[in-house]
Amino acid sequence: MKKFAFLLVLALAALLGLNACDSTSILGSAGEVIVVMDKADWEGELGTEIRAALESPVEFLDPAEKKFKLTFIPNGALSRQLRMNRNIVLCQKVDSSAVIFRKDVWAHPQIVVQVDAPNAHALAQLVAANADAIYRRIEMAEINRNVEKCYKYEISEITAKIEAFAGGSPRIPATGYRVGNEADHFIWVNNATQYVTSGVIVIAYPAAGDGLDLDPDRLTARLREQINLNVPGGPEGSYMDISPLVVPIVSDLNVNGRAIKQIRSRWIIEGDSMGGPYVSHSFLSPDGSKVVTMMGFLFCQRYDNRNYFRQVESILYSFKWAGEAASEK
Repeated sequence: MKKFAFLLVLALAALLGLNACDSTSILGSAGEVIVVMDKADWEGELGTEIRAALESPVEFLDPAEKKFKLTFIPNGALSRQLRMNRNIVLCQKVDSSAVIFRKDVWAHPQIVVQVDAPNAHALAQLVAANADAIYRRIEMAEINRNVEKCYKYEISEITAKIEAFAGGSPRIPATGYRVGNEADHFIWVNNATQYVTSGVIVIAYPAAGDGLDLDPDRLTARLREQINLNVPGGPEGSYMDISPLVVPIVSDLNVNGRAIKQIRSRWIIEGDSMGGPYVSHSFLSPDGSKVVTMMGFLFCQRYDNRNYFRQVESILYSFKWAGEAASEK
């Protein structure tokens, strides 16, 4: 009888093990990607395409940093511990060709990118053709992990302040953020430590309704106007501005059904040497009467910037209208 009970326990354990990812937390550092393929392929065309997709420099960081830190693992060496990494790319030689994005295969919250093709050359071509999608899915997996923390540690008092003038709010996490300044339809929340400063600015104003409310030049001009007035620098008379010497990168996104105009560039302090990267999300209110712009920015000269910048950018993705349910991007 005891033997039967012992075997029953083993059977139940094995059955539960099939769904281990439901309760097993991911391992690995933020921004780390495990890449699995044959060693010869890593050193050849396939490895070159993977590195081009995931190791290109992040825009506007100074000094330059790679988008992700790649760790190569040979086929057959993906141990039980390594498979619980947060981000995994599996390159497999099989008869069919496909790029498959899988969630929570061995842990949670995990993204596994499975690239299948008959040979190394075909795999390399498939990676090259899907480089943007592969990067974007891993990037959004990292952002969504941060967004979960924004909701978990939300400062509800700041949410209420922003909702009062914008109709919705990003979720500012209680990780050191404080209100730096408030004005009419403007708020600046700041997280300043000895070596790293990150901040989020939210502004809202009536839409013109002329079809140009999300024009990048107009958006930038309105944002500059507000930060010039409301975000002072250290030296007397200095103030925050957007660098006129940098050509911004403008993208169109869809986040939770909202059409977003995203702008990436660099900010500066006029009258000082301080500056760094920023990203902004601008969009119309549901009734089209209001423009909302959120700006996430970073100043960091002592440490690597990428993970800090991703964290502040993630706050923008946590925005939701008052009464709207949170959803994954």
